[in-house]
Amino acid sequence: MSRTFLPVIVCLFWAGLSASTSAQAYYAYIPTDLASVSIVDTVSHQVIGTVPVGNRPLGVAVSPDGSTVLITNNTDGTVSVIDTATETVSKTITVGSLANAVVFAPDGAHAYVVNGGPSTVSVIDLSTDTVTATVRLISRYGSGAAEGSEAAAISPDGTHLYVDNVNDESVSVIDTATNKQVAAVNVHINGEMTFGDYAAIGVSPDGTTVFASDATGFSVISTATNTVSQVFDLTTPMFADVPGAISSPMGASLSGVTFSPDGKHAYANSSLQGGVYVFSLPDLTYERFIKVTYFSNEPNGISLGDALVALAPDGKKLFNVGFGAATEIDVATGLVEAAFPVPNATIALGAFAVTPTSPIVSAILPGGRSVTTSTTATVFSTLLNTSSTVLANCSIALPSGTVDGITMHYQSTDPATNLPVGQQDVPVTIPANGASTFVLSFRGATALSTLTQQLVYSCSGTPTTTVVTGVNTVDLLFSASPVTDIIALSATLSGDGIVTVPLSGSAEAPFTLATYNNGAAGLIIASVDTGGVVLPVTATICQSDPVTAQCLAPAASSISVGFPANSIPTFSVFVKASGSVPFAPASSRLFVRFNDSSGVSHGVTSVAVQTSN
Repeated sequence: MSRTFLPVIVCLFWAGLSASTSAQAYYAYIPTDLASVSIVDTVSHQVIGTVPVGNRPLGVAVSPDGSTVLITNNTDGTVSVIDTATETVSKTITVGSLANAVVFAPDGAHAYVVNGGPSTVSVIDLSTDTVTATVRLISRYGSGAAEGSEAAAISPDGTHLYVDNVNDESVSVIDTATNKQVAAVNVHINGEMTFGDYAAIGVSPDGTTVFASDATGFSVISTATNTVSQVFDLTTPMFADVPGAISSPMGASLSGVTFSPDGKHAYANSSLQGGVYVFSLPDLTYERFIKVTYFSNEPNGISLGDALVALAPDGKKLFNVGFGAATEIDVATGLVEAAFPVPNATIALGAFAVTPTSPIVSAILPGGRSVTTSTTATVFSTLLNTSSTVLANCSIALPSGTVDGITMHYQSTDPATNLPVGQQDVPVTIPANGASTFVLSFRGATALSTLTQQLVYSCSGTPTTTVVTGVNTVDLLFSASPVTDIIALSATLSGDGIVTVPLSGSAEAPFTLATYNNGAAGLIIASVDTGGVVLPVTATICQSDPVTAQCLAPAASSISVGFPANSIPTFSVFVKASGSVPFAPASSRLFVRFNDSSGVSHGVTSVAVQTSN
């Protein structure tokens, strides 16, 4: 079998990684029935992580800047606060009994949690993560508490909160300045009990209209008068031509509603019909029904637990989640582009939220350093501004929850020389479509090891950079005695950090590595893996001749290599694919690791992987 080899120039350099385009992926947070939240890369449709939370997680909301996700834990009566920089729970807040939905205020300063027993709203001050007020929800009959409060939406200006009360057949209107209920809107359709087990509510982008969905349709509420201006009963003949519809007096069992960012369309999810109704605005004209099919054992392949529809922040993709599965719909065509499993996803109230993408993209080289506790470990980093506006106050910091004893400083550099030019720990301004480079300095007070140390890259008025393991994370080892320190850099045929594997026969694609041992001599095991993500690829590695790149011994999944001090071994990696791998560099990656016999990291690098026909 013949192989193509890449010659390697043995030098250490810094360049921005093309895999930084992974920041265009959105991340969905989906509660599951295992007291955890699944994080899904909406490009690759891979579950890329889980976060343990409380019991029966239901509601989910992402802060306007994308830095925080709130999860309601229904049976615990608590809210888990997830830091998206570290994907860990930073705090748990006690709210009311049967915590259901949660929404952020538009400015991100407060959040509102709907509690079902008794019906109240807990107001959370997010500067302190404490409940500062509890709003009692009053029945539309004028006395007593509303019942079955499940869903909520907030006006675009943040002045009013709307809560859908299932059993009371009403919508409570709350003035957020006073935290008092100011109205209870009767949404009783056709004089019959129409609310079922589902409820959802949404406010149009212009703030003039509230859609309150229920079992058979939805009521359209004018926010100017707090009265119902129109009713859509989806059990009527008007909607009898829905393709593949299930005949039922319950009609739609709507469980979710959302609006396009431009305010021209409303999307209402049907749990019973297994799809999404599309309406044009502002005239509220019914346009079409989008049928979706899941991986499910339910009749017709439909998951009856479809919980919500959610739009990507750019409004181009519509997502729909149900029991153990989700779909992606192209908004322009109305076609279902992908259906993918989300293990253990359950029916939930607001159970699908997507993070906004950040205009700032970051990368680190090398991906790991191993030094003594008396030595500073340095790496280089680039921060890209992908937007057309200037970004100010751009900084780099360690996130909360970092291992005790690790400190970090940053300083801007001249990208041509890598020499420091700025002042230590002073934020910088990055021009539109520009970049800034930095040197990062880490110290460890005691002997310790931390894998994939994350950093918080932020600029004023923008979400923080998405964490991409292997691109903007670093493995750190601080040892009390001299230690092997492998600085590894990779090169692909395309020169952009992406290895493209032919999807035909036994064809394979190579990439190469140059390394330098900046520490003590040691025996190291070099290996290749996919970082815990299941991909239809296999990879082998060999130590190579630095001039010809030919293998010095047969390639294997892992090899033992002696690294003398100051040595510069080179390596070749060969990749085969048995199935399609779409371009999703945030999750589809190959990691080359340099570990000791105990599995402790002494260096790491990675490349993105995709297939071609």
